[in-house]
Amino acid sequence: MVATLPGIKVGLNCTVELDTDEAVEGEGFKSRIEDIRDDTVVIGWPTRRGMNVSVAVGDMAYLTVPTFDSRGQAAPTMYLDGEIVQRTPGGLQTMATLQIRVLAVGRQQQRAHFRLYIKLQPLECAMWHRGFGASEAEGAWRPVAATVTDLSGGGVGLESETEIPEGSRLRLRFPYPMGSGCFLTETRVAKCIPSTAGSRTKYKIGTQFEQIDKQLRERLQRCIHRFQIEQRRRERPRI
Repeated sequence: MVATLPGIKVGLNCTVELDTDEAVEGEGFKSRIEDIRDDTVVIGWPTRRGMNVSVAVGDMAYLTVPTFDSRGQAAPTMYLDGEIVQRTPGGLQTMATLQIRVLAVGRQQQRAHFRLYIKLQPLECAMWHRGFGASEAEGAWRPVAATVTDLSGGGVGLESETEIPEGSRLRLRFPYPMGSGCFLTETRVAKCIPSTAGSRTKYKIGTQFEQIDKQLRERLQRCIHRFQIEQRRRERPRI
């Protein structure tokens, strides 16, 4: 349980991801912070096609809240993991709201993405390859053997048995580090550094997202944050 919620203010817009029986994987809803009460926040009840989304007391809710400083400049994005403790359906004169008890808080700078070091085997890793003299449109995806070594909202780190030239396009698909579903996107190789141990050479690949859907990036950041929370929970000494 969280005692206070620094940086969170009434009126801030947020994105809500729900963990319910009927939730669509990766679906985010736009909402707003309507009230703050110690360790709880009250938000506008998310809607789908004009109807309140089905939720129950005890369901988990994950909020992504962009914050701003006194000059209106972007400040760290806040991530709130919480449990729905009260539902207020609303009426003709009142707004439908959800009260969420915040269980964990994280923050992340928008321009300096936190990097999570993790080993993941991608379900798909392919490089866009075109032969000598061929145009970009005449290329094709060629499978590459690689392992995901780190993740952030700005790109993916890989370790590969083969060299992947800088500037290459990669298509990646791998399971989210926390939660269900898979992350699928294209990325651009920013660096390729050889590392030799004995007679074996591997390549450290750094990639950057060039064009990525905002909701997809937020979902990846959310899963990274949830993985961190679970890591800290497991490392916490048992009393």
